[in-house]
Amino acid sequence: MDILSLFVLVPVLVVVALVFTKGLPQARLVSMVGGLVQLGMAINLLFAYLRESAVNSSIFLFTRDIVWFRHFNIHYSIGVDGISVALILLTALVVLAGVFISWKIDDLPKEFFISLLVLATGVYGFFISTDLFTMFLFYEVAVIPMYLLIGIWGSGPKEYSAMKLTLMLMGASALLLVGILGIYFHSNADGGALTFKLLEIAQVNIPLEAQKLFFPLTFIGFAVLGALFPFHTWSPDGHASAPTAVSMLHAGVLMKLGGYGVFRVAMFLLPAGALEWSWFFIILSAMGVVYGAFAAIKQTDLKYINAYSSVSHLGMVLFALLMLNKTAWNGAILQSLSHGFMTALFFALIGMIYSRTPYPGHYQTGRAAEGDPLYFGGVCNCRSGLAGPAGLQRLCGRDEHLCRRLPAGGPVLPGSHHPFGIGHCDYGGVHSAGGGHYADGAGQEPRVCQPAAGHLV
Repeated sequence: MDILSLFVLVPVLVVVALVFTKGLPQARLVSMVGGLVQLGMAINLLFAYLRESAVNSSIFLFTRDIVWFRHFNIHYSIGVDGISVALILLTALVVLAGVFISWKIDDLPKEFFISLLVLATGVYGFFISTDLFTMFLFYEVAVIPMYLLIGIWGSGPKEYSAMKLTLMLMGASALLLVGILGIYFHSNADGGALTFKLLEIAQVNIPLEAQKLFFPLTFIGFAVLGALFPFHTWSPDGHASAPTAVSMLHAGVLMKLGGYGVFRVAMFLLPAGALEWSWFFIILSAMGVVYGAFAAIKQTDLKYINAYSSVSHLGMVLFALLMLNKTAWNGAILQSLSHGFMTALFFALIGMIYSRTPYPGHYQTGRAAEGDPLYFGGVCNCRSGLAGPAGLQRLCGRDEHLCRRLPAGGPVLPGSHHPFGIGHCDYGGVHSAGGGHYADGAGQEPRVCQPAAGHLV
């Protein structure tokens, strides 16, 4: 068994083991062991990649190719580069943190952990795939469990949020499928065989008219999952209604599939189309940056604050990708990774607050700094990282791709609401009776916060 296929096989084996568990203790023990194994595999992959890349200059390493459907030239083709290795490590950390933050779940725990790990299986498979059909298959495996996770274990208008998320992402998937099939049927423009394999398509000169037609379909198909304005409206509702672990995976990992797909498929395979359409999508991305920032400032619910913040941050990622130069791409990748760590931690901290008080609103949780030092320390680190002071990951990515491309103050917008949050939520007064009481952080929550906070710097 190759090192990459294990990332698909191990979660599947954990799901099978969960089927035979009885009760919450067994379900969470199996899930925890599975999460630890996946994290160990991700760390091993990181060091193996560093060793191999020192002697091997190939674009993808640890490649494997197995024919699935010979008639359509569909392959189980896998391989990784530095971007996918980093995102796999991010996924493993957030999945394990999600298991810990769901430690006390008592409503269908076995089914919850199964859905969570099926989602993780799709994410891992997407990041290792180098065949368009296989990539699309894993993409759908990652997206579909979100309906169950929000619709069954969510809160508030969970059925509405789950259905809205599903319908918008399925609509985007329909556009994406058309774009992928368009790429496939033009992959023999130089006289070769039709293929779904990324590296083979990249060597083909796809006609300009075809690129201009299929680039926007492929870009929108992926970018909707990356909260592209104005197709972002599913994201805040989905975040707000999802259970804590699902919000962490949703914002920290799942939304990264959008930017990764845009970069790996739309821009890599259709460069001329990207050049033709970049101006239009730059406008939409910039609108998302500004809209998400100001919407976050006006919110009073902590989950909506972080959700709209993510819309703004990921708008910056798409903006950078559309700059079409290496410096901007480096910044976009760094920002995606740092946002994944920080927003997952932030949602974990929000989950702690939701479990401690019946007043989840922004202004009703005042003086959290006095009530729960664990929460306050974590949230200040997280808010600071998202706001982007020197020394933390956020500013590094932001300087790299935006400071010389947006008007003065542009890079500040996505983090502008966090100082307001510290003032109102962490130091502000309590505006509802009983709203300022917090139990001390206990149980599995320190295990969630400590590793996530360590990756801010």
